Amino acid sequence: MTVTATTTSARRLIPAIGAGSALFITAGIIGGLTRASFDMVKNPLSQLSTGDLGWLNIANFVVSGLLMLLGAYGLREVLRGQPAGTWGPRWIALNGVGLIAGGVFVTDPAFGYPDGAPALAPDTLSWHGWLHAVAPIIGMIGAVGAMVAFALRWRRAGHTGLAVYTVLTMIVYVVGGLSVQATQNAEGYYNFIPLWITGVIAAVWMIVLSARVLSETRAQ
Repeated sequence: MTVTATTTSARRLIPAIGAGSALFITAGIIGGLTRASFDMVKNPLSQLSTGDLGWLNIANFVVSGLLMLLGAYGLREVLRGQPAGTWGPRWIALNGVGLIAGGVFVTDPAFGYPDGAPALAPDTLSWHGWLHAVAPIIGMIGAVGAMVAFALRWRRAGHTGLAVYTVLTMIVYVVGGLSVQATQNAEGYYNFIPLWITGVIAAVWMIVLSARVLSETRAQ
């Protein structure tokens, strides 16, 4: 394939996919470990957006989402006309949109965070709380869609190991994300550790995706 200025510039944007995903979970874990009264077992990453330092997590959501959108644009330009070249970037972009929405529409205080918040989930959600609840669903659909698209691409290209790794990642990601509802204890608390773990797993896959696509398109 002939190298063009557009393709060369677009390739430089692809690492933003891995960077955005890694930034999101890394900044979230740092916040979860350092924020007073925040419990990573009882509190999801989203709740870091509430309280005095909430703006830091809001910025994390938005910046990470914008990086995903930049990476998706680069992916579209570089993979144009190739397997996963159409839907792969679209799914990654949808994941970015979910992140941005998660930052713009802030969740409600709950599970004792921040100080003064209800001990459990609030009886009713605010309008932005409802919209925030939809955001991770959008992001998850985007991530899963991308995993399906690239698993098919790599299987077609004979990269069986990468395809199997992607399918296994997708299964763990979905099961881990959905399993939180089954962790509610007698006191009414959920165990959000599976969500933190799936965030790390997804970030690792996004980094692998970025590196692999850069390797596959080096000759373009």
